[in-house]
Amino acid sequence: MKNGRVLRLTTKVAIAFLGFSLLTMHLWNGVIVSALAAGRLSFLQAMGLLLLCRILFGGLGVVKDIGHFMARRERQAMLSNWLQMTPAERERCLVDSGFHARGGGGSGSTAERDEGGE
Repeated sequence: MKNGRVLRLTTKVAIAFLGFSLLTMHLWNGVIVSALAAGRLSFLQAMGLLLLCRILFGGLGVVKDIGHFMARRERQAMLSNWLQMTPAERERCLVDSGFHARGGGGSGSTAERDEGGE
């Protein structure tokens, strides 16, 4: 089951890479050759150029994806904790963090601001 998913993902990534390489080759040969009098690219050169640009300018994506995954896990854990809190605990959390439902931030509780005290 898992091997089938990995194979499908690998196939999709390979097809996308080949498609973007073909697009890079056609764009280079159609635009850059006439505009800058540069040489034409072969398909393999376009693949190399695409990979080089991805490494230099876009990173490999793996670390970024792991970071998004970790941030999502942290948000889920925070939401789970928030949902388990009582209203009094939530208010205390907002006060401690300096963020309030009314006003967006600052110090003091909402009750203090309503009474005019800071």
